[in-house]
Amino acid sequence: MAQTERVNDEQLGDTLLDVGINWEHFVASNNDQLIPDQPTKIKDPAMQAKIDSLDQITEALVAEVNLRSIDERRESREGGRHRSS
Repeated sequence: MAQTERVNDEQLGDTLLDVGINWEHFVASNNDQLIPDQPTKIKDPAMQAKIDSLDQITEALVAEVNLRSIDERRESREGGRHRSS
């Protein structure tokens, strides 16, 4: 089971940026492994597992950004203050 850790908005943004940069470097270094007609799959099963893990991490980060955005809009409408944790 995944561990959870509280991060503020800046830390979340930095993590999302780091994942994006790592993803770009990963794709560039493994371009020769791509399977024609399947742009999200590569030939190496171990590397494919890493890709799938990165995808799950990215989806979780995006979901957290979306939740925080919804919370902030709701708080703004209700006259609440911007949360930082």
